[in-house]
Amino acid sequence: MPKTFLATLVATAFFITGCAGVPATTAGAEVEPAAETETTEASAEEFASIIAEGRRDVDEWLETWDENYCSPIGVGDGTDIMACEISLISGGLIADTKVIEMDSATKEDSLVYIGEPPESIAIIWQSTLDAATAASEAGEAVPDDCTTADDCTSKVMEFTMAMEDLQGKYDAWEPYM
Repeated sequence: MPKTFLATLVATAFFITGCAGVPATTAGAEVEPAAETETTEASAEEFASIIAEGRRDVDEWLETWDENYCSPIGVGDGTDIMACEISLISGGLIADTKVIEMDSATKEDSLVYIGEPPESIAIIWQSTLDAATAASEAGEAVPDDCTTADDCTSKVMEFTMAMEDLQGKYDAWEPYM
């Protein structure tokens, strides 16, 4: 199954389950206008909670990658076929999901919108999002049948390094957790 299809499937499931709890309105029913509420800025702790979840997933993926003795060279030469190729697919999906989670938190039309990051964490939020995006893109660049691709080893190396970089960006969030 192509990685793009899997990523689309996961993202679709994420958004569908978010929408499942929205009650339907009946035709002809009058809807009262929403009361004006004072908008408050989201706190650094709210953003840090998103980061904490993401960190756990990335940490577990890197740990599993190491526990399975996976390596770019092993995947490239066919030594680490099954467990490591599955791990690469799941790692790509994890990176994709981290981008979706972070984007959704700052998009007004999202069900999980919390607002824009406070100025105190805006730079670290953006650098973490950039690292997640780089990991997602590197995961997409890993060939589907890596063992037959000439650039397999370098693509797997770029992906694992991007995941390690993302993990490093999570370290900078420690003061907020």
